[in-house]
Amino acid sequence: MLLSAIQQKLKRDNGLEYGMDEITVTVGAKEALVDASLALLDPGDEVLIPAPYWPSYDAIAAFAGARPVAVPNEPLAQHLDLEALKGAANGRTKAILVNSPNNPTGAVYSKDELKAVADLSVDKDLYIISDEIYEHMVYGGRKHYALASFPGAFERTVTINGFSKAFAMTGWRLGYTAAPRELAVPMRRIHMHAVTHPAAFEHRAAAVALTECGASVRAMVEEYDRRRQVVHGALNRVSGWRCPEPEGAFYAFPDIRGTSLTSEQVFERLLAAGVQVIPGHLFPKGEGSLRLSYATSLENLKTAAERMESAFGRA
Repeated sequence: MLLSAIQQKLKRDNGLEYGMDEITVTVGAKEALVDASLALLDPGDEVLIPAPYWPSYDAIAAFAGARPVAVPNEPLAQHLDLEALKGAANGRTKAILVNSPNNPTGAVYSKDELKAVADLSVDKDLYIISDEIYEHMVYGGRKHYALASFPGAFERTVTINGFSKAFAMTGWRLGYTAAPRELAVPMRRIHMHAVTHPAAFEHRAAAVALTECGASVRAMVEEYDRRRQVVHGALNRVSGWRCPEPEGAFYAFPDIRGTSLTSEQVFERLLAAGVQVIPGHLFPKGEGSLRLSYATSLENLKTAAERMESAFGRA
């Protein structure tokens, strides 16, 4: 039931066709990432990851004995520095790991950026691990593009997705991989002997989510968009802060270097003022910024904005 629903979703939303034996339902998207890394990477391999990024990527690559290589994005805009990405590829590089929409920056990589990633993977014969968990959360007329849909990318791409974000099923721990059979078979072997499968009742709920809850997802994304706009304006009013427009997911990633403080120092001052954020140094290449989530009520966000201005002054 769920495999069929995922198969239909990938074709409908992403233009990708997979057999059911090329899709594996996992215990969260994190297990999907572990399965892909263990199946595709060998000790000594390198994985290019546009940075800043979710810090678990480092640990997951290390499970396979591989070395993550953080490739800094363009300053402030947090979009791909394609020349830096190309320059980082060498004889040890085995894969590129891409997350768009991005955690922690909220950036949504453009069609041209993703095509360049696909072209690089073909040119250097690299795998692509594409974490698309925030796929439905894009704003301002932007569009999500599945990396596997680009010419030459399908046969070398593992698509990672799940139900935590779009369907607010975080505690259910349900994700999936989609990949051509050559890549799917070794991942499925790892999955089968590590966890067997997620609980069966979750499959039924997730299948309903994919087939019947589109309107609810769209309504949720519209609400996040309203909050996003409020947060973006509020963060740019804080003295010493500059915030690029959040384009996707539900995060803002303001540059706080104008305060002349470290991200840990800003975090501590905000915590004392009653605002919880994540200091940027916890994300590879993220020092000088903070991650804030707007997955909370508008009332809470407005209160947080007032407290941030009180702690640092108004720009």
